[in-house]
Amino acid sequence: MNQGDFKYEWVTKIVEGGNDWQLVNGGPKAGKLSLSQWNKPSSEKHEQATAFKKILNAMYTLPYAISNAAELFTITNLARFYMCLPLVSGTLDGPLALAQDWTMKQLWQTRKKLLQLSIEFRHKNLFHDVLMFSLGPFSRPVFFDWDDQELKKILMPHHKLRSRAFGALEQTIILVLDDYQQ
Repeated sequence: MNQGDFKYEWVTKIVEGGNDWQLVNGGPKAGKLSLSQWNKPSSEKHEQATAFKKILNAMYTLPYAISNAAELFTITNLARFYMCLPLVSGTLDGPLALAQDWTMKQLWQTRKKLLQLSIEFRHKNLFHDVLMFSLGPFSRPVFFDWDDQELKKILMPHHKLRSRAFGALEQTIILVLDDYQQ
């Protein structure tokens, strides 16, 4: 069989009273599409369409970029719905490396959600990149105040490891300074 033997017609179906949409196989089983009932602003329509295109790029190993955390969250929601989180996760290294528009402020403000997302994606690089924004300040890390107990359980060993490493570094500095002063 060649690729031409398979034909699919995918259509957009509006659901939940116009608050969401799904991509479904066209034909008589698709039901009423209700495209005129879409209640979202046109900017959100564009965000959803762009995110879906990026998922397709991931599926077909085409390059794509992620311009900000909000776009990554939208892509994640769609990937979750279409059950392709592992596929998207496997293609995230390139887009995240190219994410030069992301600001430190944006990473700081979304660190909890990005950590949760990195765990859901099982994406080690994203987890480590966002981890540093969650373990500070040293005296009382921000994650101590989070409600998510599972996330706290994951972050606590990293906090302890960092504390031990800084403690050892502090001891080394003291020894070096003592030797220097003598």
